[in-house]
Amino acid sequence: MTGSDLLVGLAGNPNSGKTTLFNALTGLHQHTGNWPGVTVEKKEGVCQIGDRRAKVVDLPGIYGLTAGSLDEAVARRFIVEEAPDVVVVVVDATVLDRGLYLLAQVRELGARTVLAVNMMDAAREKGLEVGIGALGALLRVPVVPLTASRGEGLGELKAAMAEAASGPIEPLHLSYGEDLDGLLDRLGGRIAPAEWPGMPPRWVAAKMLEEDPEVLARLDRLEGGRALRREAAEEAARLCMRVGLCDLHEMMAERRHGFAQGVMVEAVRDYSMQRRIDWSNRLDALLTHRLLGLPVFLFIVYVAFQLVFTLGNPLAGLLHGAFGWIGAALEDALLVVNAPAWVASLVNGGLISGVGSVVAFLPNILLLFFFISMLEDSGYMARAAFLVDRVMHGMGLHGKSFLPMALGFGCNVPAVMGTRILETPRDRILTILVIPFMSCAARLPIYTLFAGVFFKKHQGLVVLSLYMVGVLLAFASAQIFQRFFFRGTPAPLVMELPPYRRPALRGALFHMWTRGRLFLKKAGTVIFAGVLVIWVLSSMPPGVPYGSADSWAGRIGDAVAPALAPAGFGFHQAAVALLAGILAKEIVVGTLGTLMAPLPLEEALPLHFGPLAAYAFMLMSLLYIPCLSTIAVIRREAGARWAVAAILWTSALGWLVGVGFYQGAMAIQRMIS
Repeated sequence: MTGSDLLVGLAGNPNSGKTTLFNALTGLHQHTGNWPGVTVEKKEGVCQIGDRRAKVVDLPGIYGLTAGSLDEAVARRFIVEEAPDVVVVVVDATVLDRGLYLLAQVRELGARTVLAVNMMDAAREKGLEVGIGALGALLRVPVVPLTASRGEGLGELKAAMAEAASGPIEPLHLSYGEDLDGLLDRLGGRIAPAEWPGMPPRWVAAKMLEEDPEVLARLDRLEGGRALRREAAEEAARLCMRVGLCDLHEMMAERRHGFAQGVMVEAVRDYSMQRRIDWSNRLDALLTHRLLGLPVFLFIVYVAFQLVFTLGNPLAGLLHGAFGWIGAALEDALLVVNAPAWVASLVNGGLISGVGSVVAFLPNILLLFFFISMLEDSGYMARAAFLVDRVMHGMGLHGKSFLPMALGFGCNVPAVMGTRILETPRDRILTILVIPFMSCAARLPIYTLFAGVFFKKHQGLVVLSLYMVGVLLAFASAQIFQRFFFRGTPAPLVMELPPYRRPALRGALFHMWTRGRLFLKKAGTVIFAGVLVIWVLSSMPPGVPYGSADSWAGRIGDAVAPALAPAGFGFHQAAVALLAGILAKEIVVGTLGTLMAPLPLEEALPLHFGPLAAYAFMLMSLLYIPCLSTIAVIRREAGARWAVAAILWTSALGWLVGVGFYQGAMAIQRMIS
């Protein structure tokens, strides 16, 4: 391989801590893309193992290596086609048998393997004693205890990886019983290894009997393959007649599960099973209660928002002041050296005011991602999915739709991509169409600015209300779409609840910084370019007052403003800001900062908005056309027709809700007065 001495694959079940280990190994030396030919996400990074560099590939979270699931097929193709030097199977020490089932399949495929027993701290807290030496002796692979969230055991893991990479390839010959073993040996003897590179003959024979679609399709293309396939089917039928067995696939799966269970029984001692069950059940009795669960969830979210503003606003204020001082100082310095007035205006009124007005909200955004990460790591977000499953079904959505919808509170783009976990096209497209109503972090600077100016005493409650409006309108939209376009009932939700865990501070901080870094990157590219364009439009044609109605920006805004007047903000600055927000929602605040310069936004906004108009503006910012990146990914995942439908529906709903709120609130106000 190019640029690395070793190629390492990380495999593991969902919630096993595999991605936490990947982050701990690679740090910031990683990037994300897609696997060739499919839309499943691919994460790669680089780490140092002794004096050698290793490319580490974080495989999708999987339970096995069948070809029926896209994630599992991708992982299997990586092992077969890329021939990694070592595959690290990451298992959760608290549910060891589940990970050992995957390990058995990786070993059957012939990969050099290291077993990373993660979450040893959680195992100890639950009264589990995992015998690492016993595991190594039973499995005949290097076994390393880990607590990846704290970085414990990384050195030992790297040493085991280096040792395993230079070892022999020895596929696991798991026994499926005397009769089936004999059949596998006979069929394996008919397999030509040269025609099946990277796949042991016995493994190919097993997949033939399991009717693996990829293996059968490959057999059909080989000379004599169809005859071998018929022979295997006849042998399997005779075996079924002899032993009364009807489903070879199920039998082989049971043998692998038996292997995993047997190893776990030998290697693990449980000192507190009942205590663990009782504690988890007591917590679930409250957090997933039919009546209390949802109010508890809303209270937790409300507290998170209050903390975002209570802790973040003082820091945001300092950044606002710093950018104001920097802009004024740069403008004065430019004027001192006789720079053209337009240059000083561009630097202060355009770039510093525009970009700075957005970047100043970075503390709030970082805190929001921190709290989201803590909720996810604790295992609570998965329970929230079960909590709203009944509501989701009532609205025509799959219970599992909650997971990508929750991801949408961070960013709508990965949320749309996250709908791949849904099995049917109906559930996937329906979820994609409502995700734009999930209020992403890019909208948070808008809420923070307007709530801070007009609703100082109730910022957390106001912002929570916007998130709730988005969720309620998503449910209402799902009902409408289901009625007219997606008739039928969503499949029942079947999902494993991860165990409760103490969130890892290091992991939460890493997640927070990773998302914050992407926000800063966008501020340095998309937002920078956006405010630059807005400044040019606000300054042209030459001689007009900056940002006035006579400027190009003013003329564009005046053409759109009459449509916004019923919502209480029919002036060109608001219109231009919303139009710019179609590129990226972060640009809305930057555009307002550019158009209303040199006054700070905290002073300029009350000159144009009242509290009701400010809330209507936030509603419209929440609901109207998704950003270009979201539209593009909707088109890629669902098709151009549904991307256009998303644009038209969100535009109409955003206008109707914004205008409806303002006009209704004004009518009530007039009645009261």
